[in-house]
Amino acid sequence: MFHKLVAIEPVSLVPSAEKELYSFAEEVILFPDVPAGDEEVAARIGDADAVLLSYTSRITRLWRNVRMLNISVCAVRSILPKVPM
Repeated sequence: MFHKLVAIEPVSLVPSAEKELYSFAEEVILFPDVPAGDEEVAARIGDADAVLLSYTSRITRLWRNVRMLNISVCAVRSILPKVPM
């Protein structure tokens, strides 16, 4: 299980998939807008160990605490269950 899962921007999940995210992390934060730039991306990721993003943002550095970074929303269902909990 992840400690903190953050979607740094809207990831267009159907409500049932969004609800299921809470079974994979102790804390889930879903931001409703696209971050303005790299500083805001960094602030949103913070100490998260799982990060979701869509095609509108980019990650320009690595975080040691992030164990899972998912850029493809379609793959959320197939990736999360395979992550060691």
